[in-house]
Amino acid sequence: MKPLTRQQTTRLRHLLDQREAATRTALAREGAQRSNESFSELATPVGDEGERASAQQAMDENLAMTAHLVRELGAVAQARVRLDVGKYGVCVDCHRDISFPRLLACPTAQRCEHCQTIHDRTYGQESHPSM
Repeated sequence: MKPLTRQQTTRLRHLLDQREAATRTALAREGAQRSNESFSELATPVGDEGERASAQQAMDENLAMTAHLVRELGAVAQARVRLDVGKYGVCVDCHRDISFPRLLACPTAQRCEHCQTIHDRTYGQESHPSM
């Protein structure tokens, strides 16, 4: 494969900008929602065990979403560093080029499709107890 063209790089940089802006907006919305929920919880008398469990689940979901959004911002920042040092679009595992269509679909991709499949099979699934 040949390296990315200037036009492709410009397009991908723009996609990274869009992704960062959308992620920052979502993060701000999550923060505002969490603030409003925290205030309403303080203003509401303590409920029964079921209500507390529901409130805890909602808080856990909000924290998980916030963590996801923060990781996404980190991925965008890392992609920008790779762009700046000339390693963007190169697989971190096999050092081959990552296809332009893959980068369009996921501008923060660090691996080619083949290596990402192997990575997902190895690390992508946490074990979950089953009955």
